[in-house]
Amino acid sequence: MNGTRVTPVVGAINYDLPDPSSDEFVTAFPGNPEEVDWIFTVPIGDLIKGETSEPLQRWNTNYSDEANADRKTAHEYWGPVFPVSNVDAKREGDKIWGLTAIVLRPLLKRVFGPVFGPNSL
Repeated sequence: MNGTRVTPVVGAINYDLPDPSSDEFVTAFPGNPEEVDWIFTVPIGDLIKGETSEPLQRWNTNYSDEANADRKTAHEYWGPVFPVSNVDAKREGDKIWGLTAIVLRPLLKRVFGPVFGPNSL
């Protein structure tokens, strides 16, 4: 999108996770409040079945002169979106989108797709 380098890190947890609303979960996965609004879990199968695309609006503010520094230009791009169903502590209408979804899409298709079968993609 704009040339920023990102290094995704994928891990595996080989035990059942505690309930996301429990103190044990929050202690294990605290998140950075400046970067993360909310931490939740979604089954991989739900992600694979629920993928869709939506227009994602981005703002261009890369102007070289100071006079136009406050000027913004909207650009619309289609990108992957993974709806998050409203179950347990999940909030209605939430979705995984943006860079997270862009990184997640090939992982789901290439790594988990063969496990869940071609009809799930």
